[in-house]
Amino acid sequence: MPRLRLRPRKPSPPPAEIIGWRERVRLPKIGIGPIVAKIDTGARSAALHAKNIRVAGHTVHFRVPVGGRVHHCELRLAGRRHVKSSSGHREQ
Repeated sequence: MPRLRLRPRKPSPPPAEIIGWRERVRLPKIGIGPIVAKIDTGARSAALHAKNIRVAGHTVHFRVPVGGRVHHCELRLAGRRHVKSSSGHREQ
């Protein structure tokens, strides 16, 4: 009589965490938070509204308006990307 080979069961993935379409987040590297962020489960990246963006060498300086206050931020430049506004215009 032939023997049956059973494959071990794959472990089931952990249950997905349920979140709302808006959540409070913190950005500790730039000292911002908590702020309300919109969740986009289909997005491959994220965006942060910034003003007065200035690049100096390998550093980027910018301001982030949060709840009536403005945070002055400075980070090492990781790269440049083109983005499209909601009206379809490309910006760098």
